[in-house]
Amino acid sequence: LEWSAKGFAEAMDAQDPSAISAHVSWASAERVPVWVDHARELTEKWIHRQQILQALDQPSDLRADLGRPVLDALRWAYPYRLSEHKREAGAFVQIEIVDEHLGQQWRLVSNGVSWEFDGSNPTIKLASMSFSSEQAWRLLTNNYDSVAHGSLETTGDPELITTLLLTRAIIGTPK
Repeated sequence: LEWSAKGFAEAMDAQDPSAISAHVSWASAERVPVWVDHARELTEKWIHRQQILQALDQPSDLRADLGRPVLDALRWAYPYRLSEHKREAGAFVQIEIVDEHLGQQWRLVSNGVSWEFDGSNPTIKLASMSFSSEQAWRLLTNNYDSVAHGSLETTGDPELITTLLLTRAIIGTPK
C-alpha cells in the first residue's frame, strides 16, 4: 500500500485538476474536471476501507478529515441524476446530513434546464431529505439497508424524492 500510494499521488500531481478531460459516469455524461476523477479515486479507496471494517464487525471510520471530502465528492451524483427532471428556475431540493462532526446542508437549485449546488435565487423548496453521515455514504454507494441503518426523512415531490433515493455515486444499479 505504501508503494502504490506514492505512485498514485505522483500520477495525480502530474495532472491539471481543472482540465476538463476526465470521465466519471455517475457525475456526468460529459467530460468533467480532473479533480472530480481524483475525488472519485479517494471515495473508492475510502469505501473499500469501510467495507473491510464492516466485514470485521467494526464501525465505519467517519473521521471528519476523510469523511467530509468523501461526502463532498459523492454529492456530485445528485445534480446529474436530478437533471432528468426539469423544474422551474429557482426551485430547489435540500439535502441535510445531520451529524455532529460531518453535518452538511446541500441545496440543489434548478436553473430550468439542470441543477446546481447553491444556485442563485432559490424560491420554492420542492423536496428535502435528511439523514446521518452513516446513512448518506451508505445510500450513495449502494451499502444502505433500511433495516440495519434506519429510515431516511424525506418530504416533498415524490418524483424528486425517488430520484434522490435512487442516486448512486458508483457504477451500478441501486439495490
